[in-house]
Amino acid sequence: GGGFEQEGWEAIPKPRSAVYPRAGWDTACESSKNLTVLEPILGKVRATLHAGLSGWQILSHEQTKASSRGLSFPTTLIDRKTSSAGHSTQDVPETNARVVGGNDARKNSWPSQISLQYKSGSSWYHTCGGTLIKQKWVVTAAHCVDSQLTFRVVVGEHNLNQNDGTEQYVNVQKIVVHSQWNRNNVAAGYDIALLLLAQSVTLNSYVQLGVLPQSGTILPNNTPCYITGWGRTKTNGQLAQTLQEAYLPSVDYSTCSSSSYWGSTVKNTMVCAGGDGIRSGCQGDSGGPLHCLLNGKYAVHGVTSFVSSLGCNVSKKPTVFTRISAYISWINNVIASN
Repeated sequence: GGGFEQEGWEAIPKPRSAVYPRAGWDTACESSKNLTVLEPILGKVRATLHAGLSGWQILSHEQTKASSRGLSFPTTLIDRKTSSAGHSTQDVPETNARVVGGNDARKNSWPSQISLQYKSGSSWYHTCGGTLIKQKWVVTAAHCVDSQLTFRVVVGEHNLNQNDGTEQYVNVQKIVVHSQWNRNNVAAGYDIALLLLAQSVTLNSYVQLGVLPQSGTILPNNTPCYITGWGRTKTNGQLAQTLQEAYLPSVDYSTCSSSSYWGSTVKNTMVCAGGDGIRSGCQGDSGGPLHCLLNGKYAVHGVTSFVSSLGCNVSKKPTVFTRISAYISWINNVIASN
């Protein structure tokens, strides 16, 4: 239902040795057998578990056609067909769609949020989120863009199904993935990439630059944070049509890396948030922002990366983000050299 064709879905993708071979995961996931990268959303819905993965998933989407090339992460993927304007041409009856456990965001209340879309045929598909950090630069997750697809960025977006009148569509001119990113070892970190846009976007009340934290900033435990995105509104559910937000307080590293949480899978270059078993990121949210309130102002402290493969909203398995404050000098260097 929900406007997505049922035929052609794969319930569980066959293990593909080229994608996350088991060897690299036995140690990485030793203490958490349960992780899913919040992968880009491309293609027909596919279920999340992968025999060799030891329990995590990325939160993004991939094309069915691409799956045969081993292009994607073992994750649940959804296809949202869009018109040439980038809006869904399929009805989604679930109007109270959610980032898992979230709410519809007030229109353009998070104006640095972007929709990253890839082209298939003549249509564009939402695959991941991202954050506008300069008029020609977007930060997103490496796992969203480490494939040979054609991407564009939509700023000023709110409802993927309709023309809000505030959108700007910009092609991606260059993709810079962190040189230490390894798609076979997501738990090592470095799940970050920068997108150079083909032209500068126009800033207005619907399109603003995200504020980044100072280098090295560490969030105290239980800092108020919000995740935003158009990702699945429940585990194995469908994409949200309007931008969702969910309150996910931060979980500090000592807690998140403890054995009852993520254990050694989580590194200190990551940020954890949520874990109440109700609210979380889910597929399609990957690459998008974690906005946190520190010293009286919001800044983008995280890039959405992965969740538990047992489901998006699993207790004591907080959503895991790349910690932006660990990559400020990398971001500055990439922008300066381009």
